[in-house]
Amino acid sequence: MLLAIRHFKYYLCGLPFTARTDHSALQWLMSFKEPEGKVARWIEELQAYNFTVVYRAGACHTNADALSRLPCTVDGCHYCERKEARERDLCVEGEGCTTVRQMGMPVYCELQTVDVAEWRQQQGQDTDLRPVLQWVEAQQRPPWEEVAVLSTAVKGLWSKFGALRLCEGMLQRAWKEPAAGEEKWQYHCPCPRCPRAATRYPRPGSQHPS
Repeated sequence: MLLAIRHFKYYLCGLPFTARTDHSALQWLMSFKEPEGKVARWIEELQAYNFTVVYRAGACHTNADALSRLPCTVDGCHYCERKEARERDLCVEGEGCTTVRQMGMPVYCELQTVDVAEWRQQQGQDTDLRPVLQWVEAQQRPPWEEVAVLSTAVKGLWSKFGALRLCEGMLQRAWKEPAAGEEKWQYHCPCPRCPRAATRYPRPGSQHPS
């Protein structure tokens, strides 16, 4: 809070304002009887401002959290490049360590015989898979600004762009089996193909190995 007030001091001096925080102890910061050390220096600096501290629980602070996660717009950012490379490695290296709670009833999904033409058509009609198919076909990953307004499933596929490919016009994703370390390719299941699986597994995880 102190750093934020320092940053905006030219706008805050002489005006009453509200400092909203998820740190409840800060509500009583200015009421210490005999502050010492660092706390005393903080209070001395903050006494120049006319403000009120309002507590808001961390669970209600998603707006501030979202503002702190704005996409990087710097071309050639080494941090972003390393992060994207790590995401590609993770999506290939393993998905077998996920802990799953026991469900009240077993989940079964009977796979039907795959008709390539029908599967390709249904992938093209899927609202989440359609834009991803266009990206992979053009071999061009769009900037985050264009993806930010799309669904969570599309954002997930965008983050794994390096592990996607087209096979007979159908979208596949690379996956490495944890036990054997063998790399396999999974077809992404369009919505009409497996409605029961789609209700139990968040997309884009509802996939079938090739």
